[in-house]
Order: sequence, then C-alpha cells, then structure tokens
Amino acid sequence: MVKDIKEKKFEVKWDENLKIMRVKIIGNQIGEDADAMFKAIVEQSTFVFQKDLEPVKILIDISKAGKMDREAIEIHSKYFKFFKIGKVAFLGADFFRKTIVASIYTLAGHKDYKFFDEEKKAVEWLTA
Repeated sequence: MVKDIKEKKFEVKWDENLKIMRVKIIGNQIGEDADAMFKAIVEQSTFVFQKDLEPVKILIDISKAGKMDREAIEIHSKYFKFFKIGKVAFLGADFFRKTIVASIYTLAGHKDYKFFDEEKKAVEWLTA
C-alpha cells in the first residue's frame, strides 16, 4: 500500500489510476524541505516501481510555491540528475517560476518537462 505524504511544505501522492506521482509545493522551500520532498518521492517511487523500474512521471503543482534558497535549487538539480525521472508537468507557473524551473532542469540535463495552466492538459501529456 502506497501512503500519501503530506508535510506543511509539500504533498506527495501516487495516483494509482493514472500511474503518476502528484506533488504540490507549498510556500518557500529551503534545502531541508527540498530534500524531504525528494526523499518522499523516491520512497514512493521505489515502492511503486520496484519490479519494472520505469521512470516516474510527475505532476508538480507550483501555484502555491514560494522562493527556493540556493541549497534547495542544488537539491532539485541533484535529484533530477541521478533519479530515474520521466516526464514532468508543472502547473501554475508564472514567468518567474518558469525561468527558475527551466534553469534547474536544464542544468540537471532533464529535458522532458512542460508547463501547463490546466491540470487536464498536463495529465494528458504525462500519460500519452
């Protein structure tokens, strides 16, 4: 049984029907928050994919996200460099957030991400 993880700075939930990880970032994120969030994603993904080891597809809602410190940015980059992550769809990104996210993911060498305003379109892209 996969458990949902809800901390005050993030939520991580495996969507069994769609086979995607749902993540919501809430407020400002320091390195400790980013590390805890990615450990939760890894914990659930390892359990979910322990047999077939497919790359995990992630829907990240950043509509309520705040600022990230330097350590949080480095942790995001590290996990996307070394963890087997497939497509990533971002919801609720304004121009500033898109710029930051694009920088982090480009530096990590992860190119399979997109920004969406509507969850339905994001899910369609992730599951296609």
